[in-house]
Amino acid sequence: MNDARPFFHDHDFATIQSEHPNMTWPELNEKYRQPEWCGEPDPINPMGCWGLAWGEIKRPADCGDCPSRITPNDPAERTR
Repeated sequence: MNDARPFFHDHDFATIQSEHPNMTWPELNEKYRQPEWCGEPDPINPMGCWGLAWGEIKRPADCGDCPSRITPNDPAERTR
C-alpha cells in the first residue's frame, strides 16, 4: 500500500503546532504517518510515543531500545 501522507518526524513540531493549532492527536495521526521503523500502534500522541509526539524522534537511533522499534531492511535507514 502506498501511503502518500508525510512522515511526522520529518517536520518541525513547532511548525506543525502553529499550522494546525486546533488539530487533535487522532487528526494528526490521520494527516501524518509514523516512521517506518516504528511499530507502535497510534504513536503520534503522548500516550503512544511521547518522543515522537513532542518532536524528539528524528531517526531510528533516537528510539534507543524501544520494544516497538522495527529494524529497517535498508542498512542506510538504520542510522538516518
